[in-house]
Amino acid sequence: MVSNEIKSKAQSRKEREFIKRGEEILETAKSLFKKQNPALVSMDMIANEVGIGRGTLYLHYKGKDELMMRIVLNRHIELLRELEKIDLKLSAGDLARKTVRVYLEHNINSPQDYLMQKKCEENIIKENVGEEILNEVEEERQKRMAIMEKIFLRLKEEGKIRDIPPYLLAGATWGMLKGALDVIVSGYFKQEIADEEMFFALVENLLFYGLFKSEEK
Repeated sequence: MVSNEIKSKAQSRKEREFIKRGEEILETAKSLFKKQNPALVSMDMIANEVGIGRGTLYLHYKGKDELMMRIVLNRHIELLRELEKIDLKLSAGDLARKTVRVYLEHNINSPQDYLMQKKCEENIIKENVGEEILNEVEEERQKRMAIMEKIFLRLKEEGKIRDIPPYLLAGATWGMLKGALDVIVSGYFKQEIADEEMFFALVENLLFYGLFKSEEK
């Protein structure tokens, strides 16, 4: 008769192998999505690349939309971890600038990952994604928004920004920064913008010029 301890070890080993296979699938999908638009990559292609059967793939992810959502979620979690490392003892103004810089560097330092994430976001059909992962996505989004709102509330309390609801400021900031990233990563102005650092410094100045009150500009 097999002891409970042996059964437990076997189960733990299977769980570890299952998790490892799931990570392998995810990394393989990311590699394929970087080479071509996710819309052109099928689950069969991913399974073949990993060297597993279609059925095994679906044990880990119910479909490509869920796989893409997991990739996007992981990218957001990586950003969240970087944001959480920011020294909250900084002045409100420096804290806001540091947050902007962390977001920009997170994406510009890995442009292929940024483009892959963007393509996944454009192709995801949320109706095909399980409720569990959707809840994870929303929970992570709320954490990022909470960080942004805390920063803007501090700026507002110190009288450094205009009297605008924090969530509106967070949304406007997010949109402006994503636009700036798209300009650089897409390469559309590659010849015109030779100095990326100068470009992002200008974006930051424009952002804070509109954000801060006149005496803080």
